[in-house]
Amino acid sequence: IIFFSDIATCTSVFYKLESRGYPVSQCHASLPLRERASVSQQWAEKNIPLLCTTDLLSIGIDCQADVVVNYSMPSDAEKYLRRSRRAYSQGLVLSFYTKSQCIIVKAIRKGILMNRPLHNITNWWASYKPTYKEWVQRKRNSVSKKLVRLVLRRTIPQHLERAFIAKSGSLKLPWHPQTIQSHGGIPERRHAKNTRIKEKLAHDTRKQILSRRKKGSARFGRAATHRFGKSFKRVETGYEGTDRTRMMNSENRIAIGERYGN
Repeated sequence: IIFFSDIATCTSVFYKLESRGYPVSQCHASLPLRERASVSQQWAEKNIPLLCTTDLLSIGIDCQADVVVNYSMPSDAEKYLRRSRRAYSQGLVLSFYTKSQCIIVKAIRKGILMNRPLHNITNWWASYKPTYKEWVQRKRNSVSKKLVRLVLRRTIPQHLERAFIAKSGSLKLPWHPQTIQSHGGIPERRHAKNTRIKEKLAHDTRKQILSRRKKGSARFGRAATHRFGKSFKRVETGYEGTDRTRMMNSENRIAIGERYGN
C-alpha cells in the first residue's frame, strides 16, 4: 500500500504504474462511494496486490500489508502511526522525505531508538529545535558552498596567471613574501627607481615651461618696456602692426609657482 498526501499525486502515480503493467488500484475521496466500497472490500479480501491511496484508508479498515510506503511523509506523528500500523511487526515501512521534513523524521527515529511511545511524539516534536552545534555546522556548510562557487567562477587559472606575470612584469605572485610587506607589493629598488623617474619628469616639465617665457618674465613678471618699440614693418610679408609681448598671464604663473616652486 502506498500513501499520498494529496489526490493529484496519487492519481498521477496510479496511471504511471498502470501504464507499465502493474496490477494497481486507487482509492481516494474524489472517487464515487460505490467504487470506493468495492476497492476497500477487494483490499480486505487481499485481491489487490498494489494500492495507491490517501489517508482515507488509514482509519477504519484494519488489514495487514507486507510493505507500507509513505510516498509523502506525513506532517503529524499520529498519521505516521496510523499508516505504519498496517505493516504490523512483520512488515516493512518505507518513507520518502525532503529537507523541510527532516525534523519530524529525526524525532520519529529518536523515539524508536529510545523506545518512547510514538503517540506522544507531537508533545516534544513541537518544541524540537536544532542544537547550537547543528546550527553552526549548517551555516558553515552554506558559507563554504558559496565560497567554493565564487572561487570557481572568478579564479584565474594558475598557468595563465604565471604567463601574464612573466610577460608584463608588473605583478608579483603571492608566494613572494619579501615583496608583499612594502610599497604595496613593489620591491624597494623598483619603488626608488619609479620615484627618480617621476622627479626627473617633473623637473623636465618645469624646465620646458620656464623656457617658453621671455627673459625677465620668469621671476620678475611682465617687462616694463617693449624692446622693439611701438611698431615695425616686415617688408617680406607686408605685415604692419605691433609686436605684443608673449608672456603668460599672472594666473598661470601663480599656478605653476604653486606646483613646481618659484
